[in-house]
Amino acid sequence: MNTGPRERRQQRAQLARRVLAHAAHVATALDWDTLDDGPAWLSLPEPALGELQCRLGALLCAPALRLWIDRPRVDAARAAVGTAVWQAVLARSGATDEACSPCNALALALARASAAHVEALLRGAGAAVLLGSMESNVLAPVAQALVAPVTGFAVEPQLACALMDRLAALLAQGTPS
Repeated sequence: MNTGPRERRQQRAQLARRVLAHAAHVATALDWDTLDDGPAWLSLPEPALGELQCRLGALLCAPALRLWIDRPRVDAARAAVGTAVWQAVLARSGATDEACSPCNALALALARASAAHVEALLRGAGAAVLLGSMESNVLAPVAQALVAPVTGFAVEPQLACALMDRLAALLAQGTPS
């Protein structure tokens, strides 16, 4: 993400506030350069961070979500991720889609989920993607404190980064969400 100096300072300040609020024990190990190098999503406000998690979770779980035929769950998923991302979930994407098979526990949870639980499951899957993208980043404890509870599995860093790139490309196409 290309941001100007002003936007970057605002992101850094927001991230510093989050570190102090959610992972103060990490603050002593950080400097401004570390905060500048943190991923932009760490400074997102809660509603936007939740939406990002849902979108990444939907891309991760696309093979399982394509099997859904009941309107309430489909509508809940579409509402959580936006129409453009939902359409991307329904579309086949080749190699990325092959790698995005969620673990058995998540696939089972999705199969049994009621419409009321869809958003929470997608957020949890998206949290795993975000945390997978952090690898050994010093800000990983902050990320763990900020994202929804992970659904009990890890996403490999390479897959996490591929999913984040895919979502960024989808959103860059200018399609309304």
